[in-house]
Amino acid sequence: GIFGQQSAHSKVGKTCQFATWNVRSLVNSCGPIETASVRGERHSIPEDRQIDVVVGKLRRLSIEVAGIQETRWFGREMYSVGDAIVLSSGRPVPLSGESCSRGEGVAVILRGRALRAWRAGGGQWRAISSRLIVAEIRMVSSKKHFTIHVVVCYAPTFRSPRSEKDLF
Repeated sequence: GIFGQQSAHSKVGKTCQFATWNVRSLVNSCGPIETASVRGERHSIPEDRQIDVVVGKLRRLSIEVAGIQETRWFGREMYSVGDAIVLSSGRPVPLSGESCSRGEGVAVILRGRALRAWRAGGGQWRAISSRLIVAEIRMVSSKKHFTIHVVVCYAPTFRSPRSEKDLF
């Protein structure tokens, strides 16, 4: 299919399920996702967190690419969750003494063939802000190479202050 190693032997015709989901929050009562992270490029998350429920639901529905809004996570990180990679973009991690107000947060979840294609294509992604993230998946189909840009956006709501909407 179009997902996989860049090879002249790729078969055409396979499909990939994409989805988007406003989860309202992925912050757990036992603590935010950041409490589970360790230094390094990839982070692992203990099981039974809300993100595990989301990834499990995507697996059951055979969804390989998902855009997630309103995670309410801090920072810009890549996490390994089960058979998926979660690319996350949130508000900056507050320094000691700063407000720990949570809001916004977007993520891209990749699994299966989409994850393999993303890795084979160099694993490119950009955390632009707590409201915008982009992942690039390089594809091969009938000897043609192309890139899918997965853009996840969470715009300010109607009730947001005008200044926040203007900044967006």
